[in-house]
Amino acid sequence: MSARDIIREIEALPPEERRIVRDYLLQAEDNQEDVRRMERSKAEAIAERVFADHAELFKKLAQ
Repeated sequence: MSARDIIREIEALPPEERRIVRDYLLQAEDNQEDVRRMERSKAEAIAERVFADHAELFKKLAQ
């Protein structure tokens, strides 16, 4: 899936779901850390949290 495809999917979401995506992206920018230097266990914990917190969104994007 390309970035353009993802953008189209996001644009098709209802306003509340778009707000969730926006909040996630803003938080991701604020919390950005160089993953090349991050411990694997920390990166995995962050990934688990993101997928758990936004499970519905990822299901919709995968459709």
